[in-house]
Amino acid sequence: MNSSASAPSSEDLLNHDGYQTFKVLWLCGIVISILCFLIQITFFILIRSSRKIDEKILCHITFTRIVATVFEFCVMYVQRFFFPWRELTFGIYFTSDFAIVCWMLVFTKHLYDKIVIVFNTTKIKLIIVTVAVWLTSAIFGAVAVYLLRYNTDYFIKFCTFFYVILKLVIQIVNSLIYIRIFYVAFRRRNSNSSDSESVVKVACVAFLLIVTTCIQIIVTDIIAIIKGTETNFVLVKSFCVINSVHVVPLTVIFIIIMKAKMRQTITKTVTVRLMELVT
Repeated sequence: MNSSASAPSSEDLLNHDGYQTFKVLWLCGIVISILCFLIQITFFILIRSSRKIDEKILCHITFTRIVATVFEFCVMYVQRFFFPWRELTFGIYFTSDFAIVCWMLVFTKHLYDKIVIVFNTTKIKLIIVTVAVWLTSAIFGAVAVYLLRYNTDYFIKFCTFFYVILKLVIQIVNSLIYIRIFYVAFRRRNSNSSDSESVVKVACVAFLLIVTTCIQIIVTDIIAIIKGTETNFVLVKSFCVINSVHVVPLTVIFIIIMKAKMRQTITKTVTVRLMELVT
């Protein structure tokens, strides 16, 4: 069989019209994500009531998601990387990718404390949490870079077994916590709690994000482990495009929380003014 009948290379696949379509969609997703992040920052600057821990965590998740998407795009489409740019690109990608999982767990834990525990006296120290998240994630990034540089076989095993399964376990734990949040939130909704509707909306959107991530890990990574081969390239690209617009539901959560807090602030202000007039 001559060379013309051989299987196409990865570079040929990337130059194919179908994959160029994925490339355009992916870039559009990145642009949309950046615009959504700018919307969050604008609200954060202009509206004082939005400068709370919920919105700060969401801004961190959004920023991290954008960084991971950009470097995931570079890993997929920029083929001719040489030392040290290849290692740097993979390092930042793994660091930001694991940081997303950590930040989502932080947001879930904070929501759990607010809804389930309610009278929790321990407050999140965002600076300490930020350092812990990025330091933990940087360790994974450094391990990935070292294995990529010095032992490709172990790098592949690290990516397809340890790293993937760890992410899946964390997201499953996240999902189980949300089941408890849903139970408490819906029970309070039936009791006509004042802000329970906003809580349910936030929990639904956040849970959808986590479930999507779990499905992606199971479909693209776990199946690949079981089969011992690479998952369908189109399937991987489809989830990458979906990842690129994850910032949109994050921005929806940001706006829902912000509106609820603005409504509470306005209600309190009006009540105080009326009391002043009465007295």
